[in-house]
Amino acid sequence: MGGSASKETVFKSSYWSTPTYRIPALVFQEDHFLAFSEKRLTGSKDYGPMKMVIKRRLLKGDNVNWSPETCLYPVTETGKRPMNPVPIVIDETHVILLFNTFPENMPQSDVTNSDTRVWNLLITQSHDGGETWKSSRELPVDKIFSNFESGIPSYCAIGPGHAIKLDSGKLIVSGNVGWPKSKNTKSQPFAIISENNGETWHMGGLIPLPEIDGKKISAGECQPVDIGSDNVVINCRTGGTYPRFQCYSSDGCKTFSDSQVMETLIEPKNGCQGSTIGFKATDSKLPEDPEMKDLRWALFSNPDCRLLRRNLSVRLSKDKCQTWSDPPIKVLETLGCAYSDLAAFIQDGEQTFACLFERNKTLLRNIEFTTFTLDD
Repeated sequence: MGGSASKETVFKSSYWSTPTYRIPALVFQEDHFLAFSEKRLTGSKDYGPMKMVIKRRLLKGDNVNWSPETCLYPVTETGKRPMNPVPIVIDETHVILLFNTFPENMPQSDVTNSDTRVWNLLITQSHDGGETWKSSRELPVDKIFSNFESGIPSYCAIGPGHAIKLDSGKLIVSGNVGWPKSKNTKSQPFAIISENNGETWHMGGLIPLPEIDGKKISAGECQPVDIGSDNVVINCRTGGTYPRFQCYSSDGCKTFSDSQVMETLIEPKNGCQGSTIGFKATDSKLPEDPEMKDLRWALFSNPDCRLLRRNLSVRLSKDKCQTWSDPPIKVLETLGCAYSDLAAFIQDGEQTFACLFERNKTLLRNIEFTTFTLDD
């Protein structure tokens, strides 16, 4: 198991000053990384004035420093706070970003218990590798989210972290939705699908919640992973009492089979977001074997501790997320940490990975970046 990796700060903040950066998202596109974050202007709380920001960095060349920060939303005052960045790479130059908005000064608990929907889902896109972006537009969420038995959700959180494009061309974005306590309904994971590169979206199949001792387990933040041939696994946060659980689809999220609690994927108290990424096993210094041509492996990262958000670790699955390495194969941060997002890329002919993650150390609360390989 590898030790702590070298790191570079992408977004710098502290407990005692503002702004505070939280909720990282990361993608690799052609020859560069795109790093996204919420910029919370009045501190670390999850409401108040915020911005959605981005930085860009080349993989190699004369300038591998992170670019200056660019604000993607709001461009003008809207009274809304942007949250939950979810980027998707479409091709070598085209990338899209989805994110939620909520009333600026309305706490999340009030959003969930609102009798009317107060959240929105927005999308923006770039056709030049993330250097410039179009104006964001709202998606028709009353139509997209209309098939839940409990009605239009009063709360929605997509991602956070990267989403995926399948070989079939489908885009898959996952998240969780909730309803007021009066409806007595568990928080529910979902997947939405686009078959035209984000122009229109529709809801995927109903995802069954797993049960332990006859009790259904609520879903928190989710992320999809592509394991090949339209097979998708959605990895879900729980409240920390239970390990994480996974949802399985073999048809590009049109339908889902029973979900499964993953005993190896432990959660800290109250749970925490985690990230997962799929990659071709043949890119990992394996012998050339025709049977392994289409085989995909996966990595998963989260704080590997039952009590505190610390010990950010990476696990490997070689069997389509049915099992995960125990102990983890890599420790990226031994001390305070929280949300993370993984990316995969090829560097000098070798499968390499990057992680953008929240690092909490003494008075610092930074979003940091590191790279690693399976052999480190």
